[in-house]
Amino acid sequence: MDIEKICKFRTGSERDIEALHGQYIWFSDIESLNDPFEGRVKLIDSTEDDIEECHALLLSMRKSIEAKILIDNINDDERELILNVLTAVEENFSDVDKSVFSKSINLIYKYFAESHIKQVRDKANVFSASNAKSIEIIKNPVLWGTYGNSFSGMCIIYDLRELLKGREELYPISVNYDRKPIKALDVVKMLSLATNTNYNDHPIITKSADWQHENEVRLLSFKKGAHYHNEKAIQEIYLAERMPSWKREAIINIATNKYPNCKFKIACYDEITDAIVFNNI
Repeated sequence: MDIEKICKFRTGSERDIEALHGQYIWFSDIESLNDPFEGRVKLIDSTEDDIEECHALLLSMRKSIEAKILIDNINDDERELILNVLTAVEENFSDVDKSVFSKSINLIYKYFAESHIKQVRDKANVFSASNAKSIEIIKNPVLWGTYGNSFSGMCIIYDLRELLKGREELYPISVNYDRKPIKALDVVKMLSLATNTNYNDHPIITKSADWQHENEVRLLSFKKGAHYHNEKAIQEIYLAERMPSWKREAIINIATNKYPNCKFKIACYDEITDAIVFNNI
């Protein structure tokens, strides 16, 4: 991954200060994320999708369904229902109207796609940040307002290589942005490719283009909670001008002791340029 630095906007809460002092970042389960449409999947549309491809792919997966692999968290009744629908499709495919077929086949795809996504969602935990390649992401007023406690919080710049050093359980990945959700057909294709662990096209790292301003980078881990890092992981801390002075001083004192190479700046609103600017401390 060609990313050197990531940034994390924080409110400056006691928990944030504790994480600074303890030298760790916190991984949350996917259900705790703020996009209510995380992991959404679009079912088959007979007017848009290749119905023959959908049919052929499902037939090739029959043995997997019968062997109870790929989707292991559905019950026997659901599996029997899937096999019954698949049998009906096999016997009548050439005679069935495409719109009728797509409604039937969507039942199978729905189980496959949602079951697979649920398996990953139940196991994966996330640390969400932004790609800090450009200073413009740190100047983004929307991010300061949304995640930086209405411009009274802070933004922490991490060296991604140092953050990942010695942590093979962490998997960094850039979020894909698209106004349309991933198709169920594509999820099933992923499953048919031996269920590899490459999440680059998985719904859990695909979000609507409405979130594109975040330029999000996610670190994935099967371990929830604190992941500790070394003193070189934090490079800079930007403190918003609205942050109370006592809290600002406390953060600087902690970070100076824990991260000797860390630099500090104050993020201010400039009325002349109508932009966020940074002043040295």
